[in-house]
Amino acid sequence: MATSNELMKAGVLDLQEVTLCVLGKDGMKSFVPIMDQVSSFILTQSLFEQSVVCQFEIIDSVGHATRFNKSGYQGQEFISLKCKKPGEDGKQIDLQFWAYSIDEAGTNAKNDTASYSILCATKEKLISTYSEVNQSYSGTYSSAAKSIFDNYINQDSRKKKFFKKYDGFTFRERKLDLHESIVENQFIIPGKQPFDAIQMCARRCIGRKGSNVKASNIFIFYETVDGYNFHCIDDLIKDGIAGHPNPDLTFEYEPMRDKKDGEVSGKRFDRKIRDLISLKTSDTLMNGNGGVFQNTVLSIDTVGKTYKKQIFDYNTQFDNLTHLGNKPLVDNEYIENFAQPNYEHVYYKDSTKQNQYFENVIGTGLPFITHLHNLQLTFVIEGDTTIVPGMVLDIKLPEFSAINSNPTERLGSKYSGFWLVSTVTHEYTRDAFFTTISCLKDSISEAIGKK
Repeated sequence: MATSNELMKAGVLDLQEVTLCVLGKDGMKSFVPIMDQVSSFILTQSLFEQSVVCQFEIIDSVGHATRFNKSGYQGQEFISLKCKKPGEDGKQIDLQFWAYSIDEAGTNAKNDTASYSILCATKEKLISTYSEVNQSYSGTYSSAAKSIFDNYINQDSRKKKFFKKYDGFTFRERKLDLHESIVENQFIIPGKQPFDAIQMCARRCIGRKGSNVKASNIFIFYETVDGYNFHCIDDLIKDGIAGHPNPDLTFEYEPMRDKKDGEVSGKRFDRKIRDLISLKTSDTLMNGNGGVFQNTVLSIDTVGKTYKKQIFDYNTQFDNLTHLGNKPLVDNEYIENFAQPNYEHVYYKDSTKQNQYFENVIGTGLPFITHLHNLQLTFVIEGDTTIVPGMVLDIKLPEFSAINSNPTERLGSKYSGFWLVSTVTHEYTRDAFFTTISCLKDSISEAIGKK
């Protein structure tokens, strides 16, 4: 449990280093500290994006944009960012970015200061952009993903030559955290960039090692401040829920006495939701048109000249899928009364090849992902570097009602419960540090209304 002293550091970020450099044929040509020029930055990590991205807002009065490296910034520079939330529980961010674009905003009235944005992605994106995977693989998709990351990113000759430690600037190696899959196959990566090749493996991959082959065992490839990840969404949810109750991952949206004179009213001020940005509920029109409640997969065997139909029904499959809540978002009666499996996926297969479970990926996996996006919540907390995509948070949202004044009962709204973190955005200025968290939920914790 954080102390009062630690809680007072909520919303504070210790900016330790922002250094910019440019590389030449023999290594680093030049570097310059720019921390005093950074007026703000926005750092974003997402469960469905391959790279962490950052946008630095710069106030430049020394002409670096036009004079650095003789011709100024060109979108070929690198930026090292080091920062940390103060206190024992603070996580340090230590990332190196490829500064791929410079957006000029303007100057001041005296024309002696320029303001502009530097748009960045983590440095491995540069290696992936100028690489190609054109290779056959045999085995599991997770083993292929690891091989691609090791051979085409970490063992890349340009990475080994240039991304190393220099005086004043250190490039650090990033790791891939892997959930091993069980489906084995022989397949070809047809000339894709390494990150897109790993994403291709994730799309085809179902079944986590140590579990049954399930259509909802969908994998994703993404990066957080901790590193790259090839993860099974089911296991993120199950492991995340198993880690609760956890006060570090529990957030409340209710009135709390603000910190005053170093005192906090017994509650985690740093776990108070400052602002509720949005709460989006399910779209049954989109779900109906997309075959999310019911659909049919028609697989045509081009060799055996046969076909097979596989029907997905949300009501029937609900108990077999992994959920963040206990009850479906819509009543069973609605699906039974109106939904029909008239949305049809058609694909052609070669029955001489190993089973790739495309029927499950298309018919059940896609509805699973859609359901995961049916409830979306975005909120702001005091800046916190420990929250990353893939975590499961226990969020307590009050019922927005003038009828029930009991605070305990009001926190039992249908939106309270477990949510999967999808996007984390850190916003730093010289005066403040906030973190915006976006979460997903596929089901509700409990139904509290009357029939």
